[in-house]
Amino acid sequence: MSDQLAVKQANEFVAASRQQWETLVRLCFEHRFNREKLAKSLARLSDGNKETLRRKIKAIDAAGRAGLETQDIIDRGQKAIMGEFLRHKNGPQEPETMIRHRVASSLAHAYQEDIERIGRVCKLRTTNELFEFFHAHWSTMTDEELIHETGETEERKRR
Repeated sequence: MSDQLAVKQANEFVAASRQQWETLVRLCFEHRFNREKLAKSLARLSDGNKETLRRKIKAIDAAGRAGLETQDIIDRGQKAIMGEFLRHKNGPQEPETMIRHRVASSLAHAYQEDIERIGRVCKLRTTNELFEFFHAHWSTMTDEELIHETGETEERKRR
């Protein structure tokens, strides 16, 4: 008997989750609420997480801008819509490569502090954004500018 009760309760939970997703989608499509206020109000009223609701609303809006109708978004479900939103938000994925270098511990520590500072000041969120920043900065320099930046001297160039 307890197994049947557990299955029944699990089915009720799944149905309620799907109903909650459908209701959120309909709220977003059928009413033009301020999205920030909507997330805040729903979080407060449902004792939910405002950031989670904000991401769901953004994903629903993005799916609508991509041409999906209300029922399409409901039918695809929360997992598919959120997954697609995150994939597009993070940009196209390409194979990644691990870059490793052996350096003195003090330099590694200084480098870590530098990249954290650059990320914080420039609001870079990912390692790829940091490397794009480095590339954009260094690729525009002439050879002479690079030599000057590294403090290269004629004596060191001959070695």
